Amino acid sequence: MKTEYIKIWVENALTRTKNVNSNAPGSYSLKHICESSIGVYVSNQEIIDVMTELGFEKRKYGVNYDFNISKIVNKVVFKNKLAETYEDIYRVYHKRSKTIEL
Repeated sequence: MKTEYIKIWVENALTRTKNVNSNAPGSYSLKHICESSIGVYVSNQEIIDVMTELGFEKRKYGVNYDFNISKIVNKVVFKNKLAETYEDIYRVYHKRSKTIEL
């Protein structure tokens, strides 16, 4: 169930680019933004695995990865989160927003 939420988030929040973009948020930043959206803890490895499964290109730096995505992350709001409440200090979203009803 959680993996499906992460996939939906990735497909709606991120925009693919032709090349890996080191100016875009890396896997560790993306995990925090995704956590806020779906309402439960997401590991760095879960983001990496889902994005790899969805065919994103990646470049490793340390334990993290950069991907072929735009530096703008669209805000995705799930009407039904996996948890009732989740606190997140990493609220860096662009004004564009999509609401997902599950």
